[in-house]
Amino acid sequence: MTFSRQFRALLRLAFLWAIPWAMTGAVLGILAWLRRGTPQPPIQPLPLSIYLSMYVPEITALGVMSGLSAGLVLSWTERGRDLSAVSASRAVAWGILGGMLPLIVLGAYGLGFSLPAANLQGILLTGVLTAVASGSIAGLTLSAAKRAKLDAPVAPRALPST
Repeated sequence: MTFSRQFRALLRLAFLWAIPWAMTGAVLGILAWLRRGTPQPPIQPLPLSIYLSMYVPEITALGVMSGLSAGLVLSWTERGRDLSAVSASRAVAWGILGGMLPLIVLGAYGLGFSLPAANLQGILLTGVLTAVASGSIAGLTLSAAKRAKLDAPVAPRALPST
């Protein structure tokens, strides 16, 4: 089964977004493990692996969703344009919108089911952080792609045979 170039590029963007978010999830898991309280005597404290298994997959999934939505927004808005025609500011703007899109959907879903306001504040804060990270990654990805296109060696043309 062959994938189209656009689908492979979308998967690469999702993977690019997942890497920093997985690291963020690991840091949050370690911080939660360090801040844990001392349980009462019959209950044993949870090991670090439990905290990492709680935080890393959730935050990584958020990164994958943000990467997929940012890639879809970018491909939809900039379709038909050459890479050199896409400005870095537009790529950052579409990256911000795409990065916030999953959290906007999740926040609206939470509002529909009467999520407490304290949880919505966390979603909004995460949305701002995701927007900043997504915009940065989109701008850096575009810059790297343009640089790779400039640095690509030009293949010599084959001479016609006689």
